[in-house]
Amino acid sequence: MDLIEAKHKINTERHPWEYARFEVLKHFLKKEIIQHKNNPTIIDIGCGDSFVVESISKLYPQANLIAVDTAFTPEIIDHYKQKLHNKKISFYYNIDEVPTTVKADCILLMDVIEHIEKDIDFLKLVKEKPFTTNDTKWFITVPAYQSLFCMHDTFLGHFRRYDNEMLIEHTTKADLKTLKIGYFFFSLLLPRYLQVKKEKSQKHTDSTTGLVEWDAGSFKTNLIKTVLVIDFKITSFFQAIGIKLPGLSNYIICQKSA
Repeated sequence: MDLIEAKHKINTERHPWEYARFEVLKHFLKKEIIQHKNNPTIIDIGCGDSFVVESISKLYPQANLIAVDTAFTPEIIDHYKQKLHNKKISFYYNIDEVPTTVKADCILLMDVIEHIEKDIDFLKLVKEKPFTTNDTKWFITVPAYQSLFCMHDTFLGHFRRYDNEMLIEHTTKADLKTLKIGYFFFSLLLPRYLQVKKEKSQKHTDSTTGLVEWDAGSFKTNLIKTVLVIDFKITSFFQAIGIKLPGLSNYIICQKSA
């Protein structure tokens, strides 16, 4: 969850989308990125409220995890250090603070670059940091389809939404080569389309608070999470046989060009 959302959140239940998106990440970590490494080094840039690194630490107890977010304050970092109490998780305000001795097996940019006006320049900047090697794999997720841009995007400070072509174009211009690309959460397309259509027809101007609006109980949360995970598995199956389904989110796995 973005820190802009976390500071408004008044309930403790996370949105099922967050849980389901982590299941997507977990799949790719095991199958495409980390595979059999027991102590990988993973840098989560734009980590938000640390949910992802906390979840990865449970999946890979020996992993060296680095959480970076420019919205961190000393108080926030102290809070997460006390909350997680895990010496293998380090927190930094920006990527320049990451020690030069660190060599990342994986860089995570999960729903981050849509917040950055000059996203290609930012990707180039990350690519040139000492922690990025030729073997480092990047996992990037972004919201999909500019036609679905709505008030939720405006609230979160998004500059754009992507598609496969744009994501490949922007990462290629940053001298990154594509290893795998696709969409996920096909079932969320229709609800978002209807939301956008309603906003346009009613010239809707009410504010939105994104994921913080979720206040359902654990049963409904787990049910929707399960549906979204099944959705991802179905999409992955079709992609494996050459049928590419669209989705509300876009992902790419890439690394430095040779």
